[in-house]
Amino acid sequence: MELNEKLYQYRKNKNWSQEELAEKMEVSRQTISKWESGRAIPELNKLIKLSEIYNVTVDELVKDSVEIDEEQHRKVNKFKKIKKIGKKLLIILLVLIILIAILFVLNIERRKRIINEMAEEYKSVYQSVGESRSGLVVEDTIKVDINASEEIRRECLYYVSEDGKRLVKITVYNDELHQNAVEEIYIDLNKEIGMDHYADVTKINLKTFDKEVIEDYEFISPIKKATQSINDYYSFICEYVLYSEKELAFDFNNKFFKTTNDENMVMYSWVNEAMGRGDSKDSIWTIFTGKDHLFLHFDNYKDDIKNSREQLYIQITTNYSPIEDEVTIPNFD
Repeated sequence: MELNEKLYQYRKNKNWSQEELAEKMEVSRQTISKWESGRAIPELNKLIKLSEIYNVTVDELVKDSVEIDEEQHRKVNKFKKIKKIGKKLLIILLVLIILIAILFVLNIERRKRIINEMAEEYKSVYQSVGESRSGLVVEDTIKVDINASEEIRRECLYYVSEDGKRLVKITVYNDELHQNAVEEIYIDLNKEIGMDHYADVTKINLKTFDKEVIEDYEFISPIKKATQSINDYYSFICEYVLYSEKELAFDFNNKFFKTTNDENMVMYSWVNEAMGRGDSKDSIWTIFTGKDHLFLHFDNYKDDIKNSREQLYIQITTNYSPIEDEVTIPNFD
């Protein structure tokens, strides 16, 4: 039986029309017609697909009709083997991709947990300053660009009494040595009229001793700034690159780099070499000294804005408790 006759007979045995077979073979009905009439012979890949559809070997399909030499026979078998190997490799690749994705998600979740645990280490103690406990918070802001630099220090002395008084005295310095105070600001934290806005705030110019009462004054707590800065740097903290004075290390164990020369001091530090962000460099240092002092450093450098750089240093001390007179508005009369 010739090949075209076999093709016709196999199709009839399946009760398929030429249109149905053409759809399975992804060819036109006219092509099927040419094969079955003997006007054309299917290509090798089509013969393989026909053999799979009819569940016969290629030899059975073409025997006694189309002579296939040994080389062609070898190509057919090789093609089938490659196809099987390709399917297996594809399955392995998909499994690997899924495993990598799962590990990536688990890694990020571990990092989140570590960051949260580290944050709770200071939040429970230091975020209560100005809310339920007294303390001293020093905030240094240094802004540098290609033209000039500016350094401002704000010393925030918080007083919290047992009967619920919440006062803060802010002393502002604008010299590098932090010796000459330029103004004092007195805020009653119980007079909050909106988020970070307070009423009846007194500002005193220490050069002229002029006193000004401000009905609506915006004050963002340095402690809130520290928390926000950690959130802003969150994506950088999740990077792999860690920094110490001596080496760069990869955080495969999800343990942030710690240095300590004293059992009462622990230092966490991160440096981001800004993958995909040009030459910018960001870093965070967090130092715990005992249970009563926290030092935070945030450094943001952007080369694409004419070497502009902004550094924020925040020191929080909870072992200093001022008396009410220290945060009370002085009377110059």
